Amino acid sequence: MAQSTNKGMDSAFIELAQEQLDGVNARLVEVEEEIASLQEERATLVGQRAHLRGLVNPTAKADGTKDGQIDVQLTRDAVVDLIRANGRPMHFRNDIYPRLARAGHEIEGKDPARTMLSRIFNDARLHRTARGEYGLAEWRGKGPSSASKPTASPQRRPKPVDAAEEVLRAAGAPLHYREIAKRTLKGGIWETSAKEPAHAMARALNKDMEENGDKSSFIKIRPGIFGLRGRDEAAG
Repeated sequence: MAQSTNKGMDSAFIELAQEQLDGVNARLVEVEEEIASLQEERATLVGQRAHLRGLVNPTAKADGTKDGQIDVQLTRDAVVDLIRANGRPMHFRNDIYPRLARAGHEIEGKDPARTMLSRIFNDARLHRTARGEYGLAEWRGKGPSSASKPTASPQRRPKPVDAAEEVLRAAGAPLHYREIAKRTLKGGIWETSAKEPAHAMARALNKDMEENGDKSSFIKIRPGIFGLRGRDEAAG
């Protein structure tokens, strides 16, 4: 009888522990989504800051060059943020520079990608994983950053980009990503466990445009404002 009772207590304890583990895993997914979204947003803002500095001070170049002194740190920070948001090592010419350029981080020179490489190659935060490819030094020995990549949720959910496209078509005009997220959630056409659904939506839209380029259904009209390709270009 005592043995049966002990087994019952063990089973209840394991069940409780499993519930707590599921809760921790779910929260980690939310946190990683928020971190990735903020890091991507920061990389974009760094690029926009560089461009605006050039407008505010005509004697300064958009890539941070002023009076012959190059703001190397600006480029380094943008690259570190970009790689961290990506969650995996990236090639300086094929991946890093094109994304920085699209974010508005301008680097002058005959070979801008090579100029960018010269600024980041000795950054202690970066680690060369292959020829021309860089990851974060903190990932060394751990393989691709499993900690930086959100774990896929076992629950199948509607894709945020599909829900966003439906909302934008119904609206007939560009919308801010916060409004897009609000309408998709209110209409029940998208659900997410993210603590900040708007950030998760912005990250999904930016990722879709980065991965699909001209084939993406979306375009960015202004910072935070998204529209549909083929319909809203004039709104920019």
